[in-house]
Amino acid sequence: MANEHQSPSANENDGGAAAAHAQTAPKSQKKKLIVGVIVVVIVVLAVAFWKWHEQPTFCNSVCHTPMDSYVESYYQNNVASLASVHGKAGVTCLTCHPAKIDEQINEVTKWISGHYAYDKETGKLLSHSAKYATPETCLRSGCHNMTLADLEKKTKNMPWNPHAFSQHGVTNCGDCHKAHEQSVMICSECHRPAAEHVPEGWAALPYRPDHEATIPFHAKG
Repeated sequence: MANEHQSPSANENDGGAAAAHAQTAPKSQKKKLIVGVIVVVIVVLAVAFWKWHEQPTFCNSVCHTPMDSYVESYYQNNVASLASVHGKAGVTCLTCHPAKIDEQINEVTKWISGHYAYDKETGKLLSHSAKYATPETCLRSGCHNMTLADLEKKTKNMPWNPHAFSQHGVTNCGDCHKAHEQSVMICSECHRPAAEHVPEGWAALPYRPDHEATIPFHAKG
């Protein structure tokens, strides 16, 4: 008889446990769904942020004062500016300015403190073309992907071959090719043919006859 009285109670307990489990299961699934949605949103935002981080507009969205002119130069139609030429080719800032966390922290610190080197008259940062535009950077695989010999050969048919380094030694690309400024033909100071054949839109150092070099004229062909 005792067992007969306990059986309904046991059944009730089993039923209650089943009902509780049924109520817990949807809540557990809901939590998992919420967590999954949050993870997806974070991933999408992270990817979107990184893509934006690659764009020039990221550079002056925060650092307005020093970076505005640089972003403008990227979007200009200027054959004498590396930034403009690279922009037309779809090259982003990070191709030449890789995002290194230590450098970025240093840059942010300098921006917040205002201790960054710039020209007070123009409001522009001091040029770093010579630092970034080097043969090691520009000719590497993934960029121009060539050797110095390939470069000299590629421009041998120009009226003046600026990449004939055999007489002077290798010149940094950034000495002539300016990233966010007007590029300058520096050969023109000593070489009359270079002074007479300055690329379109470029500036040139004034020719000085007293600097006339003995380097032979690199004629076409």
